[in-house]
Amino acid sequence: MPGQRAETDSQVRDFISKYTDDYTVFNRRYLAYSSSQNSKESVQRVVDIQKGLKKHDYEIDVLEDPPLIQRAESNRNSIRLKASNAVDLKSSKPDALLAHLLDDTLITEVDQENKDRRRVGRHQQLFSVYPPPDESEEVIERREIPALPAEHFGQRILIKCLELRLEFEMEPLFATMALYDLREKKKISENFYFDLASEPIKKLLIDHVPRQDISSLSRSCIFNITYPSPDIFIVVRLEKVLQPGDVSETYTKDLKSINRDKVAGAAKQYCEKLGAYRMPFAITAMQLMNVVTGANSLEKDATLGSDNSSTGSSGSLDRRMSALSENFVKRSGRDDSLTRSVSGVTEMRSFKSQSLVSDKRSSWYEREETIPNLDSFRPVTITVSSFFKQEVDKLNEEDLYKFLGEVKRSSSALKKLKTIPGMLRLDVSPCPEEPKYCLSPELYKIQPYPDDKGRPTKEVAEFPPRELFVPYTSYRNLLYIYPQNVNFTNRPGSARNIAIKIQFVAADDEKRALPVIFGKSSCPELTTQAYTAVAYHNRNPDFYDEVKVKLPAKIQPGQHILFTFYHISCQLQKKEASQPTESLLGYSWLPMMRDGRLHVGEFCLPICADKPPPHYTIMVPDISLPGVKWLDNHKGLFSVGVKALSSIHTQDEKLDDFLQHCASLDDHKRMSHANEAKMEKELKDCITNVSNASLEPLVRFLPLILDEMVKLITRPPLLVSQTANIAPTAFEAMATIVCAVTQQLLEGNDMHGRNNLLTSYIHYCASLSPSNDLMGSYRTPRPQSVPDFGNVNSPVSAGRPVSMRPDEPNRMFSISSPGSDVSRQQPRQQFKLVHEELALQWVVSNATTREKAMCQASFFFELMVKSMAEHLSAAELMNSSRKPRFPTQFTDDCTALVVMITKEVVDKYVKEPTYVRQLNSSLGFFLFDILSLMDRGYVFNLCKYYCKALTARITSTSADTTPLILLKLNLMRIVCSHEHYLTLNLPFTNLVATPMSSMSLSSLTSSLLQQPYTLTTELSDDFRQQHFLVGIILCDLVTSLQTNNPVVHQKAIRVVSNLLYCHDLDPRFNDPLMRSKIAQLYLPLLNIACDVLDKLWNPTVAPRANTGSGDFIDMSVARMISTSNVAGTRPSVIDKQSKASLNYECTRSLLISCLWILKNIDQQSLLHLWKGVPPPRLSQILEMLHLCLINFEYKAQWIPKVTVRETNTTKRSWTAIGRKYSFNEDLFKAPVVDDSSLPTHKSSKSATLGAASGSKLLRSSSFSNMLQSKDDSSGSMGTLGKTIKYVSQQTIKKSSDMKSKLEDVILGGGSARNEFLSRRKQGSTSNTSVPPSPQTDTRLRWRKDQTQWRQERDNPGEKMKGYSEPDFVVLGHLASEVSMTALDTLELIIQIIQSQDSLQNLLTGVLRVLLQCLAVNQSSYVLQHVFATQRALVTKYRELLFEDNTEACADLCLHLLRHCSSSLCSTRSHAAASLYMLMRQNFEIGNNFARVKMQVTMSLSHLVGQTQFFNEEFLRSSLKTILIYAEKDLDLQDTTFPDQVKELVFNLHMILSDTVKMKEFQEDPEMLVDLMYRIAKGYQNSPDLRLTWLQNMASKHTANKNHAEAAECYVHCAGLVVEYMNMIEEKRYLPVGCVGLQKVSKNVLEESAVSDDVVSPDEEGICTGTAFTDPGLINLLDLAADSFSKAGMYEMVNEVYKVLTPIHEAYRQYDRLSVVHGTLQHCFENIISNEGKRMFGTYFRVGFYGAKFGDLNGQEFVYKEPSITKLSEIAHRLENFYGDRFGRENVHMIKDSNQVETEKLEPGKAFIQLTYVEPYFDAYELKDRHTYFERNYDLRRFVYSTPFTLEGKAHGELAEQHKRKTILTTSQAFPYIKTRIAVIEKEQKILQPIEVAIEDVQKKLKELTAALVMDPLDPKILQMVLQGCIGTTVNQGPVEVATVFLADVASGIITPSRHHNKLRLCLKDFIKKCETALERNRSLIGDDQKAYQKELERNYRNVKEQLYPMTVSANSRLATQASSPVRAARGRSRENRKSGTSMRSFRS
Repeated sequence: MPGQRAETDSQVRDFISKYTDDYTVFNRRYLAYSSSQNSKESVQRVVDIQKGLKKHDYEIDVLEDPPLIQRAESNRNSIRLKASNAVDLKSSKPDALLAHLLDDTLITEVDQENKDRRRVGRHQQLFSVYPPPDESEEVIERREIPALPAEHFGQRILIKCLELRLEFEMEPLFATMALYDLREKKKISENFYFDLASEPIKKLLIDHVPRQDISSLSRSCIFNITYPSPDIFIVVRLEKVLQPGDVSETYTKDLKSINRDKVAGAAKQYCEKLGAYRMPFAITAMQLMNVVTGANSLEKDATLGSDNSSTGSSGSLDRRMSALSENFVKRSGRDDSLTRSVSGVTEMRSFKSQSLVSDKRSSWYEREETIPNLDSFRPVTITVSSFFKQEVDKLNEEDLYKFLGEVKRSSSALKKLKTIPGMLRLDVSPCPEEPKYCLSPELYKIQPYPDDKGRPTKEVAEFPPRELFVPYTSYRNLLYIYPQNVNFTNRPGSARNIAIKIQFVAADDEKRALPVIFGKSSCPELTTQAYTAVAYHNRNPDFYDEVKVKLPAKIQPGQHILFTFYHISCQLQKKEASQPTESLLGYSWLPMMRDGRLHVGEFCLPICADKPPPHYTIMVPDISLPGVKWLDNHKGLFSVGVKALSSIHTQDEKLDDFLQHCASLDDHKRMSHANEAKMEKELKDCITNVSNASLEPLVRFLPLILDEMVKLITRPPLLVSQTANIAPTAFEAMATIVCAVTQQLLEGNDMHGRNNLLTSYIHYCASLSPSNDLMGSYRTPRPQSVPDFGNVNSPVSAGRPVSMRPDEPNRMFSISSPGSDVSRQQPRQQFKLVHEELALQWVVSNATTREKAMCQASFFFELMVKSMAEHLSAAELMNSSRKPRFPTQFTDDCTALVVMITKEVVDKYVKEPTYVRQLNSSLGFFLFDILSLMDRGYVFNLCKYYCKALTARITSTSADTTPLILLKLNLMRIVCSHEHYLTLNLPFTNLVATPMSSMSLSSLTSSLLQQPYTLTTELSDDFRQQHFLVGIILCDLVTSLQTNNPVVHQKAIRVVSNLLYCHDLDPRFNDPLMRSKIAQLYLPLLNIACDVLDKLWNPTVAPRANTGSGDFIDMSVARMISTSNVAGTRPSVIDKQSKASLNYECTRSLLISCLWILKNIDQQSLLHLWKGVPPPRLSQILEMLHLCLINFEYKAQWIPKVTVRETNTTKRSWTAIGRKYSFNEDLFKAPVVDDSSLPTHKSSKSATLGAASGSKLLRSSSFSNMLQSKDDSSGSMGTLGKTIKYVSQQTIKKSSDMKSKLEDVILGGGSARNEFLSRRKQGSTSNTSVPPSPQTDTRLRWRKDQTQWRQERDNPGEKMKGYSEPDFVVLGHLASEVSMTALDTLELIIQIIQSQDSLQNLLTGVLRVLLQCLAVNQSSYVLQHVFATQRALVTKYRELLFEDNTEACADLCLHLLRHCSSSLCSTRSHAAASLYMLMRQNFEIGNNFARVKMQVTMSLSHLVGQTQFFNEEFLRSSLKTILIYAEKDLDLQDTTFPDQVKELVFNLHMILSDTVKMKEFQEDPEMLVDLMYRIAKGYQNSPDLRLTWLQNMASKHTANKNHAEAAECYVHCAGLVVEYMNMIEEKRYLPVGCVGLQKVSKNVLEESAVSDDVVSPDEEGICTGTAFTDPGLINLLDLAADSFSKAGMYEMVNEVYKVLTPIHEAYRQYDRLSVVHGTLQHCFENIISNEGKRMFGTYFRVGFYGAKFGDLNGQEFVYKEPSITKLSEIAHRLENFYGDRFGRENVHMIKDSNQVETEKLEPGKAFIQLTYVEPYFDAYELKDRHTYFERNYDLRRFVYSTPFTLEGKAHGELAEQHKRKTILTTSQAFPYIKTRIAVIEKEQKILQPIEVAIEDVQKKLKELTAALVMDPLDPKILQMVLQGCIGTTVNQGPVEVATVFLADVASGIITPSRHHNKLRLCLKDFIKKCETALERNRSLIGDDQKAYQKELERNYRNVKEQLYPMTVSANSRLATQASSPVRAARGRSRENRKSGTSMRSFRS
């Protein structure tokens, strides 16, 4: 460091102190617990918690495991064997029995035991398993601590010089290495000098080199590269001792021709004489990026090239496979060494990437982003095998860059250069973070530096090619001198071998040269002189030398650079005739200082021949000194460049001027009274000019500049008569500087607009105390920080000496007595406090200055806060009362600032949103900071003013105020992120007066726990006054939820959820009692959530409430927002009509917050509180729990394809990919039926029957409750382990453009939403009205439509993307904890119900939540508690299930059975126990359990029919467990109960047998439906079970898109219901049994209840469901109509509504009738518009032959397939299915339709005959079937034809061709509830050849007729048909037919028969139709088709002429002249007949 002498200069002292003084850091002890900081400790705690989690067992993970599924598929053929083994229940193994299940225990003891068990294994911190706040969104309160200032490093590479030699080593070689940027044409590093000469060679120079310092022996260096470029070159120059002549010839000749001794002797002589002088010798260059990228290849060696390589010769890259060692240990350095922080290096690299790059980038720089990272490439060794000779006339930079360009291009010009053989090996690698034995560019030792024996590595100073914006942090003062050219051409005498001696001289005497010039290699470290290389025999030489000078900190007057020019004699003379080696040529000099500034730049200096006169240093050589002889008439002969790397000299005129003025003020240099005005004006001018300085030097010296500005503001200079008024000027200049830095270095700005340079200055560098001496008492030492400074987590970057502190600090102010304001004792010179003066200057500044300050409000606020903290610490006021800490004037200024900024926010939030957003954040952080320093009541008043001002603006404008609401939410989120936020809210008066910063954790805890508190759930005025901040955020939440804006929803909810997230993970609040107190603070949140239940995401209701994107922000919504009471008053009641739904993410955030409250609050306190709330509120709590279960359901690790069905409401088919969902089918909505009132019209878009029918759809065990709209499903969840580390996404992650989508919604756009709404609008034309709200459903005890779901796992083999195994562990724990919290709350509500009889109606809600717990995916851990609660609930309230509510019992049975088939043993044990207890409790009521019997049987039937992966073996184990329970139940052994249980188990076992068969034919839809049909048939006497199976069949058909068959199933269901409803009660508006539906389908008569074994509907458990009611019937008919509509059978929709309309009319449901008629109108329009376009089924006859088919052997069926199904398609399907089943070699397809002779078939094979058939009608039937639909509905007869001849061939001549027509009759009519129907009758008809011909002609006639009746007429179709009738290729067809069958008749040979006459009439009609068609075609064609028309007419005439004789009668022929052409035609026809070819062509 500079010596004591330099310290005396105030300016130098300021610089040095800035680089050596300790940093002053303001640190808050508990700031790490604020969400404004990214606390690594809290994150690590969560990570540790999650690492210790054990995976919960979820059945869905087992079910969806692909290996299990694959094994199941492979064992499909062995299912039948398993079934035979499982017939006997005795072979089944039971599960473990629950202990004490049958014991007679008090219910209170059971409840307590259940409660104790639920507490085991719970998570104390709910948010530890919940995804943290989404880091993809800007966390508005996040304000990271800036990185510790550190020395700038770019990308660093380490180059080691391993070998340098020539083929003939005879003299020392000196190497110079540097980096050059060819693109910028700049040198980007200083020179690194090295040599690898051996010691004997070095001894040749012993007379010229006095010593070798170890620093000059370095052979490795570190280059810093800030701006990597592909055009960076490593340039190595070689020099040797000066010798005459062309010395390169010695090294290029053949070694054999060289006299080595002679050459070596000469070299020794020259070294002895000229060892001090060097000459250029050789050069080589390597492109750095080629080296780096070549090192990444897979090749072992890479040739750099030979003559055309980058080195000019051959070389290679040798890769080192060993990785770099990173075990560098940091050690404390000595006082003369530098310690560098590893983290500092890393952080500064990142910092550089953000802010170092100039905004003025050239366009090519953007392409450099793809340049490889120089910090991480693989080490590589470069081998150079030859060098280029350095020509002495090509030494300047232009020649060098030209050479580098040729190297880059591998130019052929390189081949012309002379090469010198040699060897250079360099090792290039990334630089380690802490290299050992490293020296700085100043040759300071950098730690770690183990000892002084190691060969050092030098850091090479970088010369960045562009601007570098990083402040200096260490002392550096280097000067570089670059001699460029000298011209001695005109000087007489010998001046050819020119050398320049360069010295840094302190005075006029050359002998006073200072030892400040750095040596090169193998020489002293510092010398007094340096010589340039000599260009032999060149009078005008160029130079490339670099002379590095260590500048003194304070340059004294007279110090200059002296240049002495010599001619070097190279002749070896004898000793007696020796002459001096150096001949003086002249002098020149360059003063170091000029006008007080460092003298640098490019110069062209004159040369004087004689020694300069005395005192020459005070003048520059440009001035002609008297008495001095100048060469060449005082012209500039010597060109030289001088540049500095200095952290002392700014090298900017304006900055130097400013700092000099400041230094003069510090030295107390006062002007005279006369010069006061001038002095003040000059000072103001220089202050103003600072902002006009160049940005780079301004940033480089930014901390010092800002310190001086602060000093001028707080300590204005004293003039003679007064204090200079320069504070306003300094404040304005400071604001301007800060604006310039922020606006021009945008890369360094954070989301709040805070530049990292400025924040780093404030946090570390700012000197804000009134006096530097004052800071000594509490300043933080830089190398080691105080304990609280650990937040920075990085050691100080430079091992500087500890700053000197005075023994007695001189305080500039005194502290007044307690209770009074602080009064400052002003000395003679007033030292103001920074925060007070900044606030004052800001308030009183002019408009321009204020605007600049506003733009950088964060900077000034943070500067004020740090000053306030320093002031309190220095004045020892930290522990004093808050009110008197700061004077009233300062608080008034702060108030004025808040008012001013608030007005700015309100006025400019529309025009300048970015500026206002940053200003708003700055104000929020200021309030956040001063909460720790100032009186909190005062700060709360500031917050209150801000909120009122924004509220006033919102309420007074009709414009869109959404941005204003978001600004308010952002500010409050920042303020509420304070680390002592809870203390600021809790109502404890003793805490308000005690500073939290000084309060211990134990005292805080005890205070929280000891205070009494009255619970309240209302957001009352008292609550908001007592809990100020909580009151504001909850009021904001209420107001925000009234808007239709999802962005506002998300912001407001996140404020609350983020706070609870921080509370939960805060280790200060681990005590359960304390957490309970905190939860009490947020109790109003429960009411808020309950009030918006209908807005929460719920996939089980109509899509209206789940759009997830809200509506557009229009004027009405804006007015509604603006009229909300934001602060100070309570929000108004929410207008439910204006509510918009919350999306999935917002719903989860709100619900998890409520769950946190319910989990942590004291249960007894909550019990006492809820006993006083009204029942509707408790009902809403139950609904909230229901939504929690849905929204936090666990999802499978494997992706199933999910088909979700909703009972009574909607049917949606979704494909789930992770957390993204998309529609597979259209959305339909339907009403919810209120069965207590008049029946309402059910939507035809429902998918299945209501719950009471007994057909219960299985609730989904995967994905069912997580469906999202498009706006919510545009993203996927990332890994939770990463999210916990704040680098991943939330569970439902939004897409990268979610913000833009939401903004689009705000502005009224949102294409996804528009598409969704348009789809809904389109669907509404055919749908019925929306369902009524839940509030209007008075008697429906729970919403079955919200819990009934079904899942199909069609493709479960794909693993969910974006998840890992640990993620699912955490997700499983989250779902479990949510369920357990819901159970706890449920038990609490049950206790309340028990205490009040008036709350009994809430039991249905309790049961609904409990059923939802069983419906969603649960872990075995949760399920055991759910079953325990369920058993206890049923024990307490048996009437809840067994008296009136059949649906509840049905649902419970369904879920219990589903869990009885679980693959988890523990789940089966508990489920079986619950099912047995359900039977037992039902029996105890009435000595039978008929209701449970029926519901269990129906549920099992449903499970069998609906669930593909239902496991019957597991269920058998559960049934066996139930039997054991019945056997061990001693209390009921004497009753019939055990026998009834056995009977029920037997019946269930029989149903399981059908399950095996159904699984066997899972891939055969026809056989599967047949099996279901047989099962349904078997339940003919059990209407509930038959209804269940019919519905199962409907669901299966719907899944297979067989909508017509699904409609038939619903019609049969309706017929069944009508039959039994009529048996209960006859109603005039209902059909009289099935007969009333026979117009819809005649098959429905099967449901007639006319058999003897028909059960009575009055029996227990029979026909008690809602399906056997009017609403149930309506629902079935709606479903039938909907399915008919989907099938395109609109006529049947009309028939269905004919039955439905009287029901609506009876109940005066005119709204429903209007929808019905609207739907009918739509159907009729479709009939009209689709005339001729509809296509229904295609039919095939399928015959099965072979013993392998079993019961199917010999049977024939008619299959109904989708329209346009080809014969090959169904053949391929059947062949594949049965081939997989029987083996492909055993399955054969019979390809003809002949009668199958079974006795000729090969035994052991399976044969399938497949024939296309068509509907067949008799003539009388066609009279009633006019339309296409009528000819395709109600079909029972089908026909197919088989051509044959009597000879046995299939085809023959026309006269021989016969045809066999086979007519099939099926058992039922199509469409039916099955897609295949058995053939019960077969009839055959044989057609004679003439009848076959008649059919063919009639077929052509039909085609012609159809083409002619089209409206409008289609000319293309008409021409195509005409061409087929009379075209040239078929014109023989009709003629041939007539000739064969009518020629003999026409000639009178035979008498015409009926068939002859019919054929003649057909041909006549054919001729007429052809003529008509030609005429119509003539009117349609244009001129381009006239030739084609003539050709058709000509063909027509030919055909007519030939047919005429044969189509007229005999009488007509006699009346007409016999035409010979006719006979000729007949003769030609007979002669040219070709075996029926013409007829077949015609027939085609």
